[in-house]
Amino acid sequence: MFSSALNDILFTLVPARPNSVIRADFAREIDQNLINDFQRAAEKALSKPVSNLLASDWIHHPDVYFACRLERREILFQLVLGEFVTQSGRYIDKIIDLSWAITEEATWSEARDIAQVDRCEEDNFAFETASLLSWAWHLCGAAIGAKSKYALNRIEDSVSLRILAPFARQEAPEWTKKRGERTFERLLKLLTAFLLIDTRDKRRWVSIRRIFHFMDLIIKDVPADGVHPVNIETWLKDLAALSDASRLILYATDGRVDLAADKKYARMADYAVSAHMGQGLFVNPDGAPAPILPGETVFKIGFTASNPSLQKLGAMLAKGQSAAPGASVTDKIMTSLVRRHFLSCSARCPVRKRVSLPIGKLVSAYQSGFQAALTGGSGISGHEDACNLFITYLGEAVFFDTGAGRSRALYHSCPTVNGIFPDKGFSGAKDVEARFEEAYTYLFANMAQAFPQSANVTSWQRTVMLSPFEKRVRVVESYDLVAPAESVVIRYVTPVRPEKTPTGNIRIGNTVFSSETGLPIRITPLENAWALEIDVENPGMRGTHAFALEGE
Repeated sequence: MFSSALNDILFTLVPARPNSVIRADFAREIDQNLINDFQRAAEKALSKPVSNLLASDWIHHPDVYFACRLERREILFQLVLGEFVTQSGRYIDKIIDLSWAITEEATWSEARDIAQVDRCEEDNFAFETASLLSWAWHLCGAAIGAKSKYALNRIEDSVSLRILAPFARQEAPEWTKKRGERTFERLLKLLTAFLLIDTRDKRRWVSIRRIFHFMDLIIKDVPADGVHPVNIETWLKDLAALSDASRLILYATDGRVDLAADKKYARMADYAVSAHMGQGLFVNPDGAPAPILPGETVFKIGFTASNPSLQKLGAMLAKGQSAAPGASVTDKIMTSLVRRHFLSCSARCPVRKRVSLPIGKLVSAYQSGFQAALTGGSGISGHEDACNLFITYLGEAVFFDTGAGRSRALYHSCPTVNGIFPDKGFSGAKDVEARFEEAYTYLFANMAQAFPQSANVTSWQRTVMLSPFEKRVRVVESYDLVAPAESVVIRYVTPVRPEKTPTGNIRIGNTVFSSETGLPIRITPLENAWALEIDVENPGMRGTHAFALEGE
């Protein structure tokens, strides 16, 4: 992603000097209410003293010591944003005091035993400190320099000596090779410092080139369909950092290099919409979205990628959410710059006609008010959720695997053979695919390999059929066994309390579930859910059974 545009980026970088990238006129793009919030926060910060770091606290009360360090940085951040949006000069003296105090700290590492710190330049807290000072230098540097050139140079020299120079001397630090350990976030913080504060052009060019190289190595781990190799939470962290890096490049090249149209980034950004449709990640029967993703961050990723569906999903997730805890300085500033667009965005669950992610084992379709999806089970080894089934009608859950946080197949729409459940979730189903035709959409998955060998299952094919001409979903279960079974039970899990109709069918919300061959259906209560269970009569070695969900 970055490598293909590397020459364009490096040759169009504006010089690193205060106010050269994020100019004061960007403040006009920020929502006025947010400007008022920044100013109120800065006024509160102005009245707070610059706390002292005491050796006795470090020895006897480390929590007090490290809380004091965090408070210093939070106050500085609030003052910097207040000065940035007001350009009043009111907060400059306090900004200088705090910047000075932070540069006097013996180390920026977050390690509790400072005596053991030998490579603080690889510490996340140190990188975040460098990023914060870089923003202070960049956004308020002209005003700081008007008061004292020495104070301004002290900030630059401290970041250079502690962070930039040590990184420039290392060919490939070990931490850059790790996956899923905030590596992308750390690289973003380094990129922020090199872009905003480093005035040594040769070192700046070489280091930015290396940072882009490390970032591209991480991006290559993502499959071609955009599925994240770890999970949706890690997707958010990595894509938020990538989004911020892309925006910073756009600003640092004076609007000449925009990486948001990169196909790899676009697919990665779009993954959350597909995951929303296919895995129901943002519909929790208990009420709250699961997992909890900061909506403004999701919106920002969609804004950078020009993805309206992701923007609307972010606006939906943000309803009732408080500010995301632990967000980095760059994350907060980049999010602030798109807040006006965020507030004007309509909040809506994105629904598409079809989604097919074969690498991620996810297929989904939307027809006649029904949304259905099959996935190949979770990426957690031993999580017994093979071939997850999700069906919603008019946005309301009908069949919905409720096994989040549970390892039991009991809470998933998994069948049993002779009382045996599937016992594998990791790669629990194979041949997860879809076929899209004019009259029907077919979703397929074979969950045979999720069963233990003792179940004697050679094939268990689940097929979901939708049509634009019918207000109905059909689910067909076909199995082949090595030996005749004494018992086969087909099960579907719902978070909605089901009710039996006089004809023996099952009402679930605004739908009615029935067996097309008239098999009796029983309701089994679970914790915060219910299972619809169908005993197959004379199961034998082979069988095919069809069921229907009719919408009202």
